[in-house]
Amino acid sequence: MTSLAPAFPRRAVALDVLGVIAHGNASLALARRLLARLPMDAPPRALGSLRGPRWLLLLGSPESLPWVDGAQWLGRDPAAPALLLPTRATPDVHPSLLQRAVATRFPEVVPPFVVLPGRQRVIGAGEARPVDADTLRRWLDG
Repeated sequence: MTSLAPAFPRRAVALDVLGVIAHGNASLALARRLLARLPMDAPPRALGSLRGPRWLLLLGSPESLPWVDGAQWLGRDPAAPALLLPTRATPDVHPSLLQRAVATRFPEVVPPFVVLPGRQRVIGAGEARPVDADTLRRWLDG
């Protein structure tokens, strides 16, 4: 495979939600919305996060994940359990083949792998850590 940019046509049946990812201004809105929902004493242990310079990934149960405009919900296709894909889209190659290609091309990335339409990068969601409100605030300020 020379490119990891498959097309993602609409999925007939949505996947169950396991996470949400946002880029740019939507990532800032997602962080603010999450901070507003966190209890003051301790964040929910079942919620994990991973951050980059202009993106935020949250993993958890659907009810623990805040909604913001521009974010993408992620789920797991049973045919490719090491991938997190948009819940309402499916790659135009069989998910198991995409999973194998990603694992081969990016052996240093810790699965599950987040693969999104229109993005030629792979995010290793296995590196997500429990949500820490102070770390999230510092990320917002940075």
